[in-house]
Amino acid sequence: MNWARVAQVMNEQPFEVAITGDESITFARAMQKKYLPTALFMGGDTENLPLLENKLAFATTIYVCRNRVCKQPTIDIEEALRQLGLN
Repeated sequence: MNWARVAQVMNEQPFEVAITGDESITFARAMQKKYLPTALFMGGDTENLPLLENKLAFATTIYVCRNRVCKQPTIDIEEALRQLGLN
């Protein structure tokens, strides 16, 4: 089973999970309690990521992206995990 996970990580484009807002660290920690080997996390309480350029959020927001294309932004951790193929 471990070899299958290694192959998945090597063959699939990773998800980029960008979290912005005051609660970004809390949200990231909650999401990373799950095993997410194909997800790269980034973000913080200020927007300085090219991936998030021109995206405004008034609450802590999660962007699940792949190859610089983002799914619908969400403020719900469970929804973000579904976008990653979990839950």
